Formats: sequence, C-alpha cells, structure tokens
Amino acid sequence: MAGDYYIASAYLRLLIQADLGMLELVSKELGAALHDAAQSDYVPGYLINGVYEVLAKRGLDSWVTRYGSQLGVGSHGPLGFAALSAPDLGTALNTLVEFMPIRTSAFETHFCERDNRLELELADRTHHPVAGRWIIESGFWVVKNLIEAITLHPLGDNAELAFAYPQYRDHQQLRKLYKVPCRYGAVANTLSIPASWGRIPSPLSDPDVFRSNTSKCREIKLNLNGDRNDVLRLVNTRLLNHFADRLSNPAQTSDVPTLVVLADELCMSPRTLIRKLARQGSSYKQALEKTRLEQAEQLLRQTHLTAAEIAEMLGYREPANFGRAFKRWTGLTPSSWRRGC
Repeated sequence: MAGDYYIASAYLRLLIQADLGMLELVSKELGAALHDAAQSDYVPGYLINGVYEVLAKRGLDSWVTRYGSQLGVGSHGPLGFAALSAPDLGTALNTLVEFMPIRTSAFETHFCERDNRLELELADRTHHPVAGRWIIESGFWVVKNLIEAITLHPLGDNAELAFAYPQYRDHQQLRKLYKVPCRYGAVANTLSIPASWGRIPSPLSDPDVFRSNTSKCREIKLNLNGDRNDVLRLVNTRLLNHFADRLSNPAQTSDVPTLVVLADELCMSPRTLIRKLARQGSSYKQALEKTRLEQAEQLLRQTHLTAAEIAEMLGYREPANFGRAFKRWTGLTPSSWRRGC
C-alpha cells in the first residue's frame, strides 16, 4: 500500500532548511501534520508522498538534482559515520545494507557480487510513482558519494546505474549529477562497480569510531521493533556487538561472552537469565547459534574471508567445528553454500 513506509525525519528537516519557500508551499497543503512529523524520529510515508506530490505539481522532476547537495554525512546519523569509518569499501557498503532500515523502509537493500562486479540493489517499497523514483535516486546519490569518499576518485565509467522505470524528461540532469552511465527500463534499480573495489581500504577508517557507531546503529535497529525489557533482544545485541567488534578489529582475541558473563552484565544471576530466556522460547545456546548462523551467512555472502577465517571470527577453536555446525544448520558446507548464494 502506498505510504506504508517511513523515512528519518532528519531528511525532512534538511529539505525544509534548504528551501523555506517550499516549506510554505507544502504547509498549505499538509498543514500541522508536516510540522509535527519534523519533530519526531520518523516521518510516515503518506506525508512524504504528499510533499513530493506537491513539488511534482509545481514542476519539479527530480528531488536529488535540486536538493541532493544538502545530503552530507551528518544527514545520516550514526549510519553515515559507521560507513565512512569502516576498514574498507566492501565493509562500508555492507554496513549500509545492514542498517539502512534505521534511516528508511522506503526500499529494501541487497548487495552481492556477480560477474566480477559488486552490485547494490534498491528495491522500491513505496508503491508510489513519484516518491519511489525520487527516493531511489537519492539513495544512489548517497551511495555514490560514499564510494567516492573512500576510493578518492569519481566513479565515472567504472560504474553503471540502472533504473527500473522509463527514462523521463530531465534524465540528462540526473546523468550530469551522477557523472555515471545511466540505463532505464531495467529489471531492477542497481549500482554496480568492479568487485576489486570492495577491498579498497578507507582513508577515513577508524576502528573505534566504526565500532561505536555500528553499535548505535544496531541498538536503533533493534529498538524499532523491540521492547527495552526484552532480555532475548539484549542478549542478541550483546552477541552481535561482539562479532562486529571481531570483524572490525581482527586482532582482538576476546572470547564469545558466556552465559555467566551476559548474566553479570544484565545484573542478574545465570539461573534468572536462563529462566527469562526460556519464557521467550529461547536459550543462550539457541541465541548464540542463531547469531553465529546469521553472521556466517553474511560473511560468506558479502566478504572474501575463508571458512577458516570466518570460524575464527565466530569464536570456533577449530575450523572443522564451524564446518560441522554450519552443515547442521543449513545442510551444506560453507563453501557449497557460498557457491549457491
């Protein structure tokens, strides 16, 4: 259903600050609801649709060509800082994919390697002809700027943008803005770059900043649908943060937090933690296995780490133990699963 999505209110405030004339125009149409939404954390999709419809009626053909220059790193909160401080471009793009829901649900993000290319897909979820196109174009603008900040050179002909909608009136302006070949009428909205770029180290890499901001992103993401008193969520968050720290700092050798350690951090006895997890139909072992499986699949799909390296990241003493556990979870060895994903 059109309007069944959200966008971080920071983007609406940015738009308001960039064009006060636009604010007056849109306010006449949408009234106090627009002001109220700007003060909250997220703006519902129906209001964004309304804003874009008003602008489109006044002749605007592309939001990003008019206002895209306003989208700086600070516009994206901890997600922007996490992506920029990642160790390399591949990790930065994976970070965007993993945590995009804390900024918007207007599109689903997919990232994979295909035919020696890294391909990022933005699948529209707005079901709105104007909002969908404008938000997809803005999303690719953000990704383009991130890639160029890390590679320190323009994308140019090394990249290609494909849009799953027809070419429109001002498409040449969009081409000039991106400075990247653009194709229309494609099967999906994608941005592709050479696969080798994923290993380019970020000149802005900072393990402490990356760790701090990914932790913030993870907490925000879990809180979108979670209960602050949800013990299982707290356990999952702690385990996820541990594995994220290992990935961002491979030299770290700390062990996976045990049940006793987690109970102590949550200010309860191990028996109480066991009981609370059981009430939610889970256990420490189940939470750990689920987290390890999710992390293993993500690392197999999105990195070039070997199965042995992934096993070490996930706290296995022996790679063979990881291989057996992964086959028990999926029915496949890690290498077979990677080939088929």
